[in-house]
Amino acid sequence: MAAKLLAAFVMLASLATAEMQAHGHIRGGNSMALVLSESAQEGAADASRQDTPPEFVPTYEWQDILPNQAIPPGLYIRVNLETGKKEAKLLE
Repeated sequence: MAAKLLAAFVMLASLATAEMQAHGHIRGGNSMALVLSESAQEGAADASRQDTPPEFVPTYEWQDILPNQAIPPGLYIRVNLETGKKEAKLLE
């Protein structure tokens, strides 16, 4: 994937250079901007890493389990069937 991004960057830079050499400017301005964007797949991967809930640290008191939060094995788990709220605690 990095090779494709690098190839796209090189191609874009060479086109911009050719345009500037031919006309002395791009679109009538005296400055040039280069905008790079990432693919939707890479953006989704970054977003998923940012949305990872914190590690669940079990105690002997009931604690809420966040959506997509991993919990260790060997805990009491309860689910409120009306609200969908999930909680866990250490075995006594």
